[in-house]
Amino acid sequence: MPECDPVQPDILVVRSEGQGMIYDRRINGVPALIVEVLSPSNAAQDTEVKRAASARAGLPEYWIVRPVERDVLVLSRPATAAGRYLHATVVAPDGELASPTLPFRAAVAGFLVGSPDETM
Repeated sequence: MPECDPVQPDILVVRSEGQGMIYDRRINGVPALIVEVLSPSNAAQDTEVKRAASARAGLPEYWIVRPVERDVLVLSRPATAAGRYLHATVVAPDGELASPTLPFRAAVAGFLVGSPDETM
């Protein structure tokens, strides 16, 4: 992404009209969505460093999946100059995530089904 060190997200989405940004085995531009799944070893990197860099680059939507809380933080409306997102919503474990910028809806509970830390 522009003005960013290369990042390697857990999941990213490029819309069909943005396919031209995929070349040299890289995404050379700003995708539509980046999803990061937190782990104890990289929490600050995802919640602070990558989050701010993504906002500065104008990434429309950034999700942080939080396995311990079993919820998703959905960030949108990037303020590029400030390096922050103007809208943040926490979608509860029993809630439905409705993307603010993409035609996507899904139950958050389905995101972590079968994960190693799932309570039995």
